[in-house]
Amino acid sequence: LGLAAEVMATSGLLAPEAAQAARKCVYDAAIQTGKSPGEAAAASEAAARSVAAALARPESQKVTPEPVQRVQRVGEDCWIACGKQSGLCAFCGVGNACCRKDESNPTKACQNIKTFSTWHHECVRPVHLPEYLSD
Repeated sequence: LGLAAEVMATSGLLAPEAAQAARKCVYDAAIQTGKSPGEAAAASEAAARSVAAALARPESQKVTPEPVQRVQRVGEDCWIACGKQSGLCAFCGVGNACCRKDESNPTKACQNIKTFSTWHHECVRPVHLPEYLSD
């Protein structure tokens, strides 16, 4: 979450907005993976605290970007796990995206992909990586 917090900070999100985004993302992911609402709420609050702490760190203690991982969960439907949004998604592995072939208005991460294997949203390796990820 430290890297995610820093990405949120560099995108212009303020600490309360970043914490809320982390809270929602973790809660939704926990519910999707079968956790109870109580477990999901506890995990989401821990995520919000982690994001707030990461945003409060001095520059010298910031987290180094992670290298892009191999695509995780190839061929699996990632739509729900990625919050019903196309684009970069940790469910697919760091630096990978949840995209669907023939999207009418794809996000930058989902543009120019040639390796789709299903009709639904699936985990893919983006052609266009954000600057904060190292390849």
